Amino acid sequence: MKSIENFGILAALSWQQNKWACEPEITDRKKSNFSFVKEHGILYESLTFGHEKYPCEKDNMYIGYTPTFQFHFPNIDNSKNLKIVFFRSMNPLRNQQYIVGFYAFPELDKFERKAKHPIFKEYTWGNIKARQSDIVLFQNTIMLDNEIAQKKHYIPPFKKLSNRGWNYLHSQNVLQILESAIKANPGDKKIISVSSRIKNEIEKK
Repeated sequence: MKSIENFGILAALSWQQNKWACEPEITDRKKSNFSFVKEHGILYESLTFGHEKYPCEKDNMYIGYTPTFQFHFPNIDNSKNLKIVFFRSMNPLRNQQYIVGFYAFPELDKFERKAKHPIFKEYTWGNIKARQSDIVLFQNTIMLDNEIAQKKHYIPPFKKLSNRGWNYLHSQNVLQILESAIKANPGDKKIISVSSRIKNEIEKK
């Protein structure tokens, strides 16, 4: 199968004990690996995986957020092949990083939440969106560090997990992560469906 550059992104989130689906715990605010969160006590990514709890927009897209794209979006030309964004997060209580889920076939921009819910009065916007059916929070996460990322081909050769918050992924990296996600979460139909559609996209190129 052919290799397609910049087919995916591995982006960072602050750790959230409540699965990024409601207000974070105080310890999440204090122990975040993002200085903004520590200084302001706000995790805008707190609702990123609230897609089954909170309303979608009128276009049936759910809006999430990653601090990775707060100030610098991926270059449009470099991202023209982008089909999936995986999220990684560091659990400070265990000092261990994990891949926790993804947005498949996403759009990246600054999006105002217009759907109605009381919590959206505080969390008014986001910078990534996808259809609810294309958003997955892994029940069983994927362990991650630089050694694992290279050994299992989760990121391109000779690269390290980026300090700036995101890594571009080749299509083979995307398939490797999805394969690991399926093994860790057998029977998850959403992951299997997205994996199949991703393979179709690669074959079209």
